[in-house]
Amino acid sequence: MIKVGGVKLNFQEKGSGPTVIMVHGIPTDYRAWSEQVEVLSPYYRTIAYSRRCAFPNLDKDYANSTIENNEKDLEGLINQIGGGPVHLIGHSYGGAVAALFALRQPALVRSLVLIEPYLLTMLLKDPKSATQSLSLLLRKPSVAMSARKAMKNNQAMLKELDQKNNEKVLQMFLDGLQDRPDTMKQYSEKTLQMMSANIGTVGELRTEPPRFTKEEAIRIGQPTLLVTGERSILALHAIAEEMHKSMPNNQMGMIKNAGHMPHFENPKEFNEMILKFLKEHPG
Repeated sequence: MIKVGGVKLNFQEKGSGPTVIMVHGIPTDYRAWSEQVEVLSPYYRTIAYSRRCAFPNLDKDYANSTIENNEKDLEGLINQIGGGPVHLIGHSYGGAVAALFALRQPALVRSLVLIEPYLLTMLLKDPKSATQSLSLLLRKPSVAMSARKAMKNNQAMLKELDQKNNEKVLQMFLDGLQDRPDTMKQYSEKTLQMMSANIGTVGELRTEPPRFTKEEAIRIGQPTLLVTGERSILALHAIAEEMHKSMPNNQMGMIKNAGHMPHFENPKEFNEMILKFLKEHPG
């Protein structure tokens, strides 16, 4: 455990060599990367940490957990544990944190892996703007409908969260990411327990996202791997596609038989892709 900016962060460290740091999404914690730690630690010093409001950290101020202050937490973590520049892997909300960090602290990042980063502003600079939503609808109707459905699901989820209907929240979260029912069945009991322990982090979706558009993406010059899951919703694929078009030094990979969480939905294929990328980009 370390303390950064008044927040205590728990982390797991294993292996030696160049440092790889993994930033989890909602609603998981450092344990989401257990498969990757085992595969990468023979070659790398791996750090899997829990973001400020995730288990087993004690901070539960979800309303004030933003992408920006999570990015500052990551900076503090790297400054304290050393090993920079690092290979940085981020998933979903954690992918947004990692992308913002690479933009603001380029000297500290060797390479970047972004797994369906939650950067809706790549599609809509202002997600609340009716004009921009209409423009996206006219240009890319299927993407616009997917994004609109995801945002409506988020709002409904947050209402259920306020009512403490935690199991319903988890079901809506997982079903919404693949736009089909009963997706909870594809996860192990251990994984579902981890998600349930972090269900409060769904509240982070209430916070305003930072500006991150094509103009920001083009400034990230580190070698980057953009990863999508075959079964994820169209809006998440579209975000990755927009980043692929904008970032000057990137490649894309899709994990078959996986949705939004390919690192534990299809870890074998995911791990092979990540390990290959890291070895090709030692920094």
